[in-house]
Amino acid sequence: MKMALMAFDEGTGLQPHWALGNTIVTALEGSAVIGYEGVDYGISEGESFRFEKMACTASQQKVF
Repeated sequence: MKMALMAFDEGTGLQPHWALGNTIVTALEGSAVIGYEGVDYGISEGESFRFEKMACTASQQKVF
């Protein structure tokens, strides 16, 4: 098991990439848009999102 903590300023994020393993993302504060297999999903403080292994993912910090 690996754990990573990432923080993004508004308007920044990760470029599309393939998830190397099953991943759970939890928004600790603020909100973001998560791209998953070509569809954008909003996530806000306290919410989580799960990625399947080898799925195409991206994220961008946004204010709703």
